[in-house]
Amino acid sequence: MGTRPAKRHFRDQCVIYYDHEARRWIAHSLDTDQIGDGDSVLDALVDLMRGVKAILDLAAEDPTVQVKSPAPTEIRRMAETALPLPAEVYEIACKQVHGDWPAQLTVQVDTSAQQHHRRLKSDLAFT
Repeated sequence: MGTRPAKRHFRDQCVIYYDHEARRWIAHSLDTDQIGDGDSVLDALVDLMRGVKAILDLAAEDPTVQVKSPAPTEIRRMAETALPLPAEVYEIACKQVHGDWPAQLTVQVDTSAQQHHRRLKSDLAFT
């Protein structure tokens, strides 16, 4: 039986924005170029984090899997002017991704104050 490679710590950033055409929130990773989407900022972030986690898990098993792939320049430019995502939203997303959030407890992140034109950014950390 072979040994499994140790998981590495991985840090990334993302920008979260509203796509008016799709009528969805998009969370876009800057260092992996992965995308998550959802009806809310939280849903999009959770979707992105699950996708990045899946790639990291796959890369831990298969060293030929390339994790890093920079996002396009226009996405990186969006992040430069984006507002920081509240830490509490990121913490809830982490709990949801790892199954530590009670399934019977739903979270409503009110995006009306963001007027669907603001951009948010967040650090991402995976272990």
